[in-house]
Amino acid sequence: MKAILTGPYTLAKLSIIQTDAYPHLQDLVLDFAELMSREIEGLARAGATMIQIDEPAIIRHPNDFAILRQAVTVLARKKGNSRLALYTYFGDAAPIYDQLQSLPVEILGLDFTYSPQLADRVERDGSDKQLGLGLIDGRNTRLETKEEIFKLLNKILPRLKGDICYINPSCGLEYLPRDKAYRKLANMVKLKKMFQERGVRP
Repeated sequence: MKAILTGPYTLAKLSIIQTDAYPHLQDLVLDFAELMSREIEGLARAGATMIQIDEPAIIRHPNDFAILRQAVTVLARKKGNSRLALYTYFGDAAPIYDQLQSLPVEILGLDFTYSPQLADRVERDGSDKQLGLGLIDGRNTRLETKEEIFKLLNKILPRLKGDICYINPSCGLEYLPRDKAYRKLANMVKLKKMFQERGVRP
């Protein structure tokens, strides 16, 4: 199992602040980060091998990236032997792709369904980090076809370093009826196996 936490920047950015204690967003973000770092430390001590931090809000507010970087740095200090994954969704990650690559995490999860140019960006620049490829649309009940998924994988995978990447939904599946969500996941696993059987790097 993978521990998943809403990140300190998204928590702060989407909070309704009704106190004078936090006149600046950065202060609230860093306080959240300090508290969450303790949770990450506990998860790492308990044996969590991967801890996922969800930060969708940064996609809509890229000018706050320096604040996000500070917060993620605080979290990374407490991860121990765990690997940190930072996931974004609900927006185009292509404009901040380089900045995301610079964060102190081992894995980046990206929503390709919102980013029509993102696959081209990865093909051009590669990735020094393991990627979570959000190729399965978590907001649509339509099942993806092997033609569309294989085309993207063939474009992206040769440009990745390392031996591991992850195929995942673009976001959580709570927006779909349970039976449709299950079909999405089953289809995702089926497409992954079909791709691997072709003798192509998984």
